[in-house]
Amino acid sequence: MTRRSAPVALALSLVLVLSLGAGVSLVADAQEVPSARLTITDATVTPAQPTVGAPTTVEATVSLSGGSPSPVSLNRVALVDDGETLAVARTLGALSQGGTLTVPLTTTFEESGQRDLELVVVGENATGTEVRATRPLTVVVEDAAPLVSLQSGSAVAGSATEIPVEVANPTTEAIRNVVVDVQAGDAAGRATVASLAGGATRTVNVTVTPDSTGDLPVDATVSYTTAVGSRAETTASGTLAVEELREDVGVRVERPSQAQQGQGGGGGLQEQLGSLVGGNPSAAGGGATQQADGESGESPSQVAVTVTNFGNAPLRDVVVQSSVDGSSLERYAVGTLAPGTSESVTVDLSRVPGGTVEFETTYTVGGDSGSETASYDHRPQTGAIRVTGVNLTATDGVLRIEGNAGNTGDATVSGVVVSVGESEYVSPAYPQRDYFVGSVSGSEFAPFELTADVDLANASTVPVDVTYTVNGVERTERVDLPVDGVEDGDDGGSEFPLGLAGGLAVVLLVSAAVAIAVRLR
Repeated sequence: MTRRSAPVALALSLVLVLSLGAGVSLVADAQEVPSARLTITDATVTPAQPTVGAPTTVEATVSLSGGSPSPVSLNRVALVDDGETLAVARTLGALSQGGTLTVPLTTTFEESGQRDLELVVVGENATGTEVRATRPLTVVVEDAAPLVSLQSGSAVAGSATEIPVEVANPTTEAIRNVVVDVQAGDAAGRATVASLAGGATRTVNVTVTPDSTGDLPVDATVSYTTAVGSRAETTASGTLAVEELREDVGVRVERPSQAQQGQGGGGGLQEQLGSLVGGNPSAAGGGATQQADGESGESPSQVAVTVTNFGNAPLRDVVVQSSVDGSSLERYAVGTLAPGTSESVTVDLSRVPGGTVEFETTYTVGGDSGSETASYDHRPQTGAIRVTGVNLTATDGVLRIEGNAGNTGDATVSGVVVSVGESEYVSPAYPQRDYFVGSVSGSEFAPFELTADVDLANASTVPVDVTYTVNGVERTERVDLPVDGVEDGDDGGSEFPLGLAGGLAVVLLVSAAVAIAVRLR
C-alpha cells in the first residue's frame, strides 16, 4: 500500500464506525417503550347467589405489575352488561408498581337468569397514555329470596319453648330443603321443611331451651335450595324475653256433681197386669219405685282429682297415682298442662275401703322432676236391704207375702232379689217363688210380692232370702217372718192368689167401662 492510500483507509474506517453508531441509534429509537401491566386479578360477588331486586356487590381487585415502567392513575372501574354500565367507580387515585386495589361495585338486577358481565378498568400512565384491562364475569340471578318474619316472644329459663318463624316464598317456583336455624342467646334449635311452593307461606315452630334470663337476641337463618339447584340463605332477627322458672302446682280432690235422682209412684194397673201373666214390672224397668243413679252417669263413689298449673312453665308427663296405706292403686295419665290451666281425672273408689287415700301427682318441669300430694278422707257410702211393711194372707194353704225392700243406707244397691226360702214346713210356690226388685237407691224402697206353700199348723216362721250387691260386693241375708195369727181362708175355688184376683177384677172393671162407653155413643 502506498503512503497515499493510508489516509483513504483511515477515512473509510471512520465513516464505517460512524455509520454503525448511527444505525444503533436508529434501531433504539424505533423500539416501543413497554406499557404498564394492569390486570384484574380477582372478582368476588356478594351475595354468592344474587336475587332479583336485592343489592349485589362485585368486588374487583386491580393489580399493577412490579415490572411496569411507571405508576398508573385509575380513572374508572366499571361493571358492564352488554355495553350498558351497571355500576362505576371513578377517580380512584394512582396505583404504584406492584400495588393492588379492591374496588366495590354495587348494582341490582330486575330479572332472573344468567348474566354475562364484564369488568373494565381504565387508567393512564405517566406519559398520559390510556391503559385498559378487562375481565369477564358470569353470574346467575335467582328470583327474590324468601321473606322471613321473626317476632319477639317470651320464655322461661330451662324450659323448652317454641319460636315461630314465618317463611314466605314470593316466587312462582318452589324452594326445597328449607332449613330454619334459630339461635337464642346460648340456645339453638332447628326445624326443616321439605318444600315450599311458590306463593306459599309456612310458619315453622323451632324449639329452643334457653338457660340465661333477660332479653336475648334471636337470629333465624333460613337456608334453602333454589329452583335452579343452587343453595342460598336469608336471615331475620328478634328478641326473646326469658324469665326465671316458677314452679307452682296445685292438686284438689273433691266429689263430682251429681244429678238429682227421682222417684215415681207405683202399684198401678200395669203392675197388676204384669202379675196376672206372671211377669215382673221391675225386671223390665217398669217399677216406678226403682231408683237409678243420676243422669250424669256419675257414681257416689267417684272423686275428681284436679291438677292446676299455677307456674309459668308447662308441666309435662303429668300422672296421678292413688294409694291407700302405702299400697299403690291405679294410675291416671293427665298429659301436659300449660301455665294457668287445669285438668281433672275421675277416680272410682267403689272398691276402696274407707280411710285416707293419697293422690300423688308427678310431673316434669324445666327438665326436672317434681311431685305434689293431696289426701282424701274416703268414707264410702253403704247400703243394706231391710224387709219392711210385711203383710201375710193365706188362702187354701198358699201364703201370700207382700212387703217392701227398703234401702237403709245411702249407696245404691243393685241386683235385689227377694225369694222364699226352704224349711221343713215352708216351700216356694207358684207364681211368685222369687221376685226381682232391681236397684234401690239410698233411703228408698221397692215393693215385692211372694207366694209360698206353708203348713200353718206347724210352721212358726217363713224364711225370706234377700240377695243384693253393694259397692261391688254381693250379699245374701235371710229374714224369718212370723206366721202367728195367720189363718187359712177360702176364696171360693179361685185358682189365683188374692193379688192376682184383684188384678183380674181391675181388668174386668175396665172392660165393662169401655163397653158402657161404646153403647152410649
